[in-house]
Amino acid sequence: MDYKSMTVAQLTAEAKARGVNVYKGMKKADIIALLEKEEPLEVDAEVIEEDEQDLSVHTLPGQISANFDALEAHVDSILKDYEGWQPSADSAEDVRACADARKYLNGLAKQIDERRKAVKNEYLRPLNAFEGRSNAIRDKIKSAVARIQAVEKEADEARKREKENALREHYQEVAGLLADVVPYEAIADPKWLNKSPHVENCKKELEDRCRKVAKDWDALKAQDLGDFGEQAELRFFQSLDLGEAIAWAHKLAEDKKRLDAMKSELSSYQQEDEPQPCDYQPAEAVSAPQPVAAPVPVQPAPIPVPQPAQVTVEPSMGWQIANELESFEPALQSKVLEAVRLAKATPANAPVPCVMVIDSATTEQMQAVGKLCGLVGVTGVFKRGTLAEVCQRTYGMGAING
Repeated sequence: MDYKSMTVAQLTAEAKARGVNVYKGMKKADIIALLEKEEPLEVDAEVIEEDEQDLSVHTLPGQISANFDALEAHVDSILKDYEGWQPSADSAEDVRACADARKYLNGLAKQIDERRKAVKNEYLRPLNAFEGRSNAIRDKIKSAVARIQAVEKEADEARKREKENALREHYQEVAGLLADVVPYEAIADPKWLNKSPHVENCKKELEDRCRKVAKDWDALKAQDLGDFGEQAELRFFQSLDLGEAIAWAHKLAEDKKRLDAMKSELSSYQQEDEPQPCDYQPAEAVSAPQPVAAPVPVQPAPIPVPQPAQVTVEPSMGWQIANELESFEPALQSKVLEAVRLAKATPANAPVPCVMVIDSATTEQMQAVGKLCGLVGVTGVFKRGTLAEVCQRTYGMGAING
């Protein structure tokens, strides 16, 4: 086609018909350069039915040619006009010229990119069709494989259930009393249900595990764990770990020892007088008066005997505090015990004014802190707000700045 004999309008129409964007104000030579590109060659993938059992593919080699040399020379000639141009950001006219140049050059780049994408899509079209057809045929095979595999899976599940039932029955036979406190799941190994280990080998391993658990159980009962023997056994049956069970019993013993010591110290620190039982003794019954002569002797009513007063003995304040502390964590119990010890200690230095800065606290928490402060002889008052806010309310802004 003779593009040079065509007008700009005709060239623009031809470009639009081919899907090539032409921008307003584009030169005729630029439009001709875009239209002079050769059409790409299509690549066909043909499946030849030579062997029905195999996928035979005959591919025609693809080839793409374009007028890259002419296009690159044309682009270089355009860019050469901008090499010596040095627009100024202080000039409004230069800024507008930069905007026009940017739009023009971006338009050229977009045309090349869109043409490249069109060629790529056209080139990949036969490949996509080939992959779609081959994948559809492959999926038919995979569907049949899935149906067959479902049957295999069902058979394997039945095999596992049969093997597991045999091992469970054997466990009930060899475990004895152990089966009542240790479930089969705690002894079993999931690998036993695989195909490779024979059921007889699994039974032998099961017997070895039962013997080890029974041996550890006997060793645990031989330990002198005092009042915490049952708790240690419960721990052992949960973990089947002898060392962990013994360590757990020792921990419980240490916790009890620490709590008993705290109770004893609190009781000696704040001991109240215990109410004494009443020493009241009932008076002797008064002798009845001699009856007067009468047709019918009259017996006087007996004088009621006073009963001893019922006295309710309240527990000491120390024991009440100790019982409340039983619900605390051991770490908190230790902190309370240390605070009580410090409260009993004689101050080494003379008291001086101090300020306690608390990040945040509820009313109940402040009340508790106040009582603990009173326990060690510290007096004062709580004021809400930050240190700066309290100073401002109490002494004014000048106090803060000073």
